[in-house]
This record gives sequence, C-alpha cells and structure tokens, in this order.
Amino acid sequence: MYPAVLALRTTPITLIGLLLLPVVWWRSRLDAAQRRTLALLAGYVLLFTLAMSLFPKQFNRYLVPVFPALDVLAAVGLWGAIRVKRTAQNAVFALTTRHSTIAASLVAVLAIANIIAWHPYHITAFNQMLGGAQAGARVFAVGWGEGYHLAAAWLNEQDDITGALTVSRMITSFNPYLRDGAQAFFPSAGELRSNAGYLVVYISEVQGGPPPPPADRFYGKQAPLHVVQLHGVEYAWIYDVPSRVVHPVGATFGPSIRLHGFDRNPPEDPVQPGQALTYRLLWRTDAPLPQDDWLFARLIGPDGQTYAQLDLPLPTSAWQTGRYTPAELPLTVPTNAPAGTYQVVVGLYELESGQRLPLTDGPPADPALSGGNALLLDTMVVE
Repeated sequence: MYPAVLALRTTPITLIGLLLLPVVWWRSRLDAAQRRTLALLAGYVLLFTLAMSLFPKQFNRYLVPVFPALDVLAAVGLWGAIRVKRTAQNAVFALTTRHSTIAASLVAVLAIANIIAWHPYHITAFNQMLGGAQAGARVFAVGWGEGYHLAAAWLNEQDDITGALTVSRMITSFNPYLRDGAQAFFPSAGELRSNAGYLVVYISEVQGGPPPPPADRFYGKQAPLHVVQLHGVEYAWIYDVPSRVVHPVGATFGPSIRLHGFDRNPPEDPVQPGQALTYRLLWRTDAPLPQDDWLFARLIGPDGQTYAQLDLPLPTSAWQTGRYTPAELPLTVPTNAPAGTYQVVVGLYELESGQRLPLTDGPPADPALSGGNALLLDTMVVE
C-alpha cells in the first residue's frame, strides 16, 4: 500500500522531479558530499516506508514524515535538469540563465495553482498524472468529513429542512453546517424516526461494502435527490425519506415510476354504498420523465363488473428525481353497489397512445377483469 501512497500523494511536479533525479545523478557534476546527502535522503524515505509497512494498521497520514525528503529530492531533480549544460548528448536540457529563471518561476506558479485547485480540502488531493482523486478513491479509504458543507448547503435550501430530521452517521461534522432549526441525527438501532425527512450516505460508509442500516434501504436501491462531488468523486448522496404509509406497495410502472404505498380515508371496512373514499398515493421516480402520464382507477365488484372508474392526469414530467410525491385519488362507491368484496385496481398509461406502462414488482390484478399491467391496489368490503 505505501508505495502507492508515495506515488499518488505526490504532486505532478514532485513526481516529474523524482523521475528526473536519476538523470541528474548520472549527468550532473555533483560532488561526493552532495551525492552522499541525496543518498541519505533516499535511504531515509525507503527505510521509513519499509518500517511503516510492517505495522498492520496503515493510513496515508502515517507516511507524511517522508514527503519533505521527497520534495528535496524532487527539487534537486528539477533544478539539476534545468541547469544541465549543453552537450551533444543533453541538448534537450540546455537553458540559458534567463531561461532557467523562467523555468523555475513556472514551476512555482504551477505548484501554487495545484494548491489552489485542491482548496479547501487538500486531503482529497492525489496525483493527477496517475488518475487524480478518482484513482485515490479507488485505492484508499477516503472520506473524513470533507464535502459535508456542500451537502448541508443543499439541504439548507430545502423549504422543509427545519421540519424534518436529517439522518447522518457523522452528526458532529454535519450539524455545524446546518442552518438554525435543522438537525442531523443517527438512530442507534438503525430505525428511522417518523419525522426523518432526509438521509445522507457518505463515501466512507460504502467503500467496504453495503452501508449499515438504515442507509442500506436507500443506497443503490433508489435515485438520490442530490449527489455531492469533489474533483469528480461522489462523496455524499442525499435521499428523500418517505413519510410512513399504512399500506406499503412497492410497485413499479414503466422503467422508473414507483408506487411506494398508500393510505385510505376512511381506513376501516366495511364501506357503505354511496360512501366517498380518498386514497393518498405516494409516488417516486428514479429518472427524469419526458411527459406526463395518466392514472386510471377501477372499482371492480364481486361479480366482475366495474362499478366506478376514474382517470386523472399526473404531472410526472415535473416530478423531481428521487423525491417522494403524494397524489390523491378520490373514489366513491356507487349507491347501487351490491354487498361483497370489491377490488381497487390502478395503473398508468400514456395519453396519446393509450398504452399502459408495464407493471413490475407489484401484485397484478386479474387481466380478465381489468386488462394487463394493472395493479391490485386494495380490497374492501361493501355492506
């Protein structure tokens, strides 16, 4: 691991200087004392790295003491390459004194630019010549709180952030960034509270496998509301936590529309003829939708006849990806409805073509009674 640390935690300038060092060693007029000093520095780097490799616990930061020595060695490589005199063998390195000053100034400017590029979280810095931050995240464990201010900034813009708790494992790092009235917490038993509104999954939770509960119910299983990226690496995923429903469903229509569940008012059976019911359906989409879809609902009696039906437009194209969106479905039992057990069947279709969206992951209704791609949403007893 530590050889990878030496490579990835250097800057491009340092790496170039180290690669040039052998050339300088063989082609520059270094005296014996200078060569001995360089050898001691290189030996220190190698011995320290070897010694730290013997310990079972290995982190990037344990190798910090060798980087001043690496920088000195790299500086010698760069400066030696700049100062090499013109010969037939090394004409590519020939520079005048004026050009040497320009080259040294350019190196300094590039070094400062590299520092600015990684601001404010220099812990995310990895050598761009070797893949940068993305390579570092693949090789090493990352995520020490960096990026939480960006997650909090997005949450602070949400209208309901002060009325809902945010679930996060690193609450001590997260809470200071949240605005007044907003709060992050982590359930010790892994169960979500009823007033949980958002959940944040951090990169350190998922590098070793699936995240712990309750994040495992969200990460990789639904689209996040927002993703925080640092230098092309996804560091935090913010999910919408759905409100609790009495009747979970988990049906999917088409490629990305999901019916999470529903509540019914009034909730109790039996239902009387002429009684009005209201279903609160909780939807989510995991991808942007190009057009609005329509919802159909059918009340099918014990004799297989349709006693009530309703078609409603749903503004699915305006739904935010990853956001749970409620929609009400009013349904009235006809006054002439005979007693028995009724089925409430729903589905989605495209208005222009009339084609129903394919139903998956949900209890299908009898296609002989309601056609294909229809969901058996509810059953009720009418007296």
